[in-house]
Amino acid sequence: ETSSGGASLTSSEYKIGSTITGVDLKTSVSSFKSKIKVPSGYTMKVLNSSGKEVTSGNIGTGMRAVLYKNGSAQKSHTVVIKGDTSGDGNCNSLDLLQIQKHIVNMSTLTNCYFTGADINSDGKVNSLDLLYVQKYIVGSYIIKN
Repeated sequence: ETSSGGASLTSSEYKIGSTITGVDLKTSVSSFKSKIKVPSGYTMKVLNSSGKEVTSGNIGTGMRAVLYKNGSAQKSHTVVIKGDTSGDGNCNSLDLLQIQKHIVNMSTLTNCYFTGADINSDGKVNSLDLLYVQKYIVGSYIIKN
């Protein structure tokens, strides 16, 4: 990353810092891109966790919105979606399993994936977050992003 001379991605819908938050579950990449303002003379690409450009499907935790000028990456912002720990933009049994494994120390959720699992934003991933995900899956809870 190089300095972009103050140029930044902006959005009236999302909070953009080092991460992008406020993105709802099941948001398409095209809808996500339409809600971000790219400065004049710049372009933006959405990249998956492997660095490959994503042009369709859902935006997910761990994907990055990257600001380019003349083909050179200037700034990168990682997407965090509450409830999505797998990076597919959904909240389902896979996310539930990943949170369960984290709680019992079978695996560890880190960085944006930890933040995505911390449903109530208390800085911990625990049984309460697991409960919220279970309730979301059965339709009795709305995860607010």
